[in-house]
Amino acid sequence: MENALNIVYNLKLEKMKNVIFTLILFLVAISAKSQLVGTKWKGNVNLPNPTPVIMNFQKDVAELTFAMNGSPLESASYSIKKDTIIFKKLFGGSPCAGNSVYTVKFSITDDKLSIVPIADECEQRLNAWTKEAFVRVKE
Repeated sequence: MENALNIVYNLKLEKMKNVIFTLILFLVAISAKSQLVGTKWKGNVNLPNPTPVIMNFQKDVAELTFAMNGSPLESASYSIKKDTIIFKKLFGGSPCAGNSVYTVKFSITDDKLSIVPIADECEQRLNAWTKEAFVRVKE
């Protein structure tokens, strides 16, 4: 009888660990995205020369506009997994196909957003990223 109780206890404990682990993963995913939602960042992209742009992260869409006049450059849906952003082009002026996917690694330190390209279905966009960080736009 005692052995059966230990088995039931261990099963419940294992199930509880799984629930807690899943909850932690969920909270980490929400936390990563919440770092960017509602923020704007100013930086340069190569078009082909360094050009000032604003990257505006909304709930599910990131918009890239020219800093000088606010004209749209590109819009993409995005998701975040840990320190990686996966973008999917919605529309824009780049020569990249609609719905093309590109992935970048990101980090935020002292109101600076660093982006390092990982993979891109479009060579031109892959080469557009510069090594300099974007700076948070405070409104």
